[in-house]
Amino acid sequence: MDIKQKSKIIYNNCKDLEFFYKDDDIIIEDESEAYIIQDEFIRLKGIEGYGSIGGWKVALTNPEMQKLVGVNRPVEGAILKPLIFQNNITL
Repeated sequence: MDIKQKSKIIYNNCKDLEFFYKDDDIIIEDESEAYIIQDEFIRLKGIEGYGSIGGWKVALTNPEMQKLVGVNRPVEGAILKPLIFQNNITL
């Protein structure tokens, strides 16, 4: 399974609000591949109108969340522009 196939499956499962175990058959070889998949995932979101990258965050800072997804340190994650709000906004 190539990176585009892995990304598409993960993206569709996320979009359809599927459980994480639906992705269990996807093997991500290393951190480098994971970031490439993340880039492709974000590209797919952009195609469907979810916006472009507005900034970056440190993700998976909690050791329990790291364990859940199989990493041993925090990672970087994108924040899409439509999810960034100005101070004092009412949602």
